Amino acid sequence: MVKALDGILIIAYCGDLQAYPHKILTGRRSRMHTIRQTRGLAGFPKREESVYDAFGAGHSSTSISAGLGMAVGRDLLGKKNHVISVIGDGAMTAGQAYEAMNNAGYLDTNLIIILNDNEQVSLPTATVDGPAPPVGALSKALTRLQSSRKFHQLREVAKGITKKFGEQAHEIAAKVDSCMRGMVGGARASLFEELGLFYIGPVDGHKVEDLVYILKKVKDLPSLGPVLIHVITEKGKGYAPAEVAPDKMHDLRYPRGSGIGSLLPPNNRGAPLEVGKGVVLREGSRVAILGYGAVVQSCIAAAELLQVLGISITVADARFCKPLDGDLIRRLAQEHEFLITAEEGSIGGFSSHVSHFLGLTGILDGNLKWRAMMLPDRYIDHGAQTNQMEEAGLSSKHIAATVLSLIGNQRIDSVHFLNM
Repeated sequence: MVKALDGILIIAYCGDLQAYPHKILTGRRSRMHTIRQTRGLAGFPKREESVYDAFGAGHSSTSISAGLGMAVGRDLLGKKNHVISVIGDGAMTAGQAYEAMNNAGYLDTNLIIILNDNEQVSLPTATVDGPAPPVGALSKALTRLQSSRKFHQLREVAKGITKKFGEQAHEIAAKVDSCMRGMVGGARASLFEELGLFYIGPVDGHKVEDLVYILKKVKDLPSLGPVLIHVITEKGKGYAPAEVAPDKMHDLRYPRGSGIGSLLPPNNRGAPLEVGKGVVLREGSRVAILGYGAVVQSCIAAAELLQVLGISITVADARFCKPLDGDLIRRLAQEHEFLITAEEGSIGGFSSHVSHFLGLTGILDGNLKWRAMMLPDRYIDHGAQTNQMEEAGLSSKHIAATVLSLIGNQRIDSVHFLNM
């Protein structure tokens, strides 16, 4: 999301791709190659990254909600600055966008919404045989708006009349024609007008002069209420490789690898998956690690690291947080001196559930030593997942170091182990 420093203009961008040009225009062009990488630019607008990012987003379809909130705040402060929300046709399929438009129509505050419609609705760009037409109710509605026969007939009549009044009058009429297409759409424009928005469009988004003209005219109207400008664009316009081959420059991997976070092959060995039951993946002694979720892979890797040091580890996959496998937890606690739970959740998650069980059953009253490993209670910045796990202290080395610290191994310092 974007704001001008003098408070005159606030622009809320929806999603990541919509914000990329904004990042380039606001002093981050030289760092675009670092986008989504560790300590690089964020994939979405981020307030901590730039004074020009007025709202931090984490997913699409938020720009109208954010813009409306800023517009209401502007009104409460008695200011007159403009607020513009930019949203794509794909993001427009989310319910949050319609909720925001409905609220904007009810509040009737000045808000400009630009619908960047590239006629894709976030569907695949092409098939083997050629371009794939977008499908669905929204696509059909937008297509009807673009192909209004009533509008085209009226436009031809207007052209014949304005020619009698000279070229200047004809040019003015053409501008009005472009701006007010929605006004002759009748019921066809009701998708937005019924929500209380003043609809303008469709407008050719690649005719910059016309687009600027329309934006200036809308800006100069002091009390128009919420306005939606329907802008038609072509995906990849201006970039020859994308125009020639819209189905290229995509990434598809098959079969998928088994990296961090990906699905592992079934480990039930053909046995039925019983709800609420975990499974022991590796038998050991003294120390048991009970993992939940993708972190189980790191638990296994930690056990392998410790095996080299002569430390035998039991690794179990909880598989379920609720219902909890009390029998498995009780067995691990009774057969081991040390128990570690590991998860990619934070406070109030799986480990808290296990702690509650251990306390209620009196297991913690014995000699069991238990430690919980989880995400810190804060947001972790974007980056490679391996780097994020390191920062969170949930890598295989961190799990192994926790085991060494828990059992009080004097031969190897756990801190030194992390640097190995």
